[in-house]
Amino acid sequence: MARHPVLGRGTACAAIEEGRGDRERTVRSLGKSGKSGAPYRPDKPEKPEKPMIEIIPSILVQSADEFERRLRLVEDGCLTVHVDVLDGTLFPFVSWFDASRVGTLRTPVRYELHLMVENPLPIIEAWRKEVPGFMRAIVHAEIKRPLGAVLDQIAACNLEAGIAMNPETPIHEVHPFAHRIHQLTVMGVHPGASGQSFLGEPILEKMRSIAEHFADLPVEIDGGVTSELLPVLIGAGATRLCAASSLFGASDPLVTLRHMRETASTYDA
Repeated sequence: MARHPVLGRGTACAAIEEGRGDRERTVRSLGKSGKSGAPYRPDKPEKPEKPMIEIIPSILVQSADEFERRLRLVEDGCLTVHVDVLDGTLFPFVSWFDASRVGTLRTPVRYELHLMVENPLPIIEAWRKEVPGFMRAIVHAEIKRPLGAVLDQIAACNLEAGIAMNPETPIHEVHPFAHRIHQLTVMGVHPGASGQSFLGEPILEKMRSIAEHFADLPVEIDGGVTSELLPVLIGAGATRLCAASSLFGASDPLVTLRHMRETASTYDA
């Protein structure tokens, strides 16, 4: 896969001063706990409303045709689709994620990008320009570049920001950034391949700890999610659950998705 150039000062996301008024309104909104689009604010504790449990289809593919096939299978049953982005720089896997092609697909869904890459900014910029439904960028805590600077660039793009954590990554690694993000994604498997089994109690314990320390920060679980695991995952604090092989390996992914949504709706996060 061709290497993306590093964003320069002339790009829309890097030019912080351009469109300053919109971003100043965004910055002011950060302190308004409880309003849509505002990140978690630990300095303003409020009793959160009961969160909506969301089942999010996760797409990790190797071609444009397979991307569209999977999208069409589930788009009538979800609000958001999770797109796995791998370029071999952070993990030894590569996926298909061409923004210009995705942008041509008419669909009602929103996209969140799970950027399992060392330099997410050029990909974020391409999707921001090309894909109308792109609304959230999730970057990994394990990248070598300064995470705070990356979050600044995501905010400058007027996108929601998330941080993903590998199974072995301790919570304290993301604690300094919790007030700047809209969700925390906990990996239930090792990144890079669909079809892995959920790693069990260590992940559940991490989720419980996150729920205890960051009560109103949405927690997403990604990897190993099945219908059978929904009660325990939701009980541990997950409000967004990414499903891949359990959906796309089913005989009817849309029916399976709707069943998972119905099951999830009976549990309290």
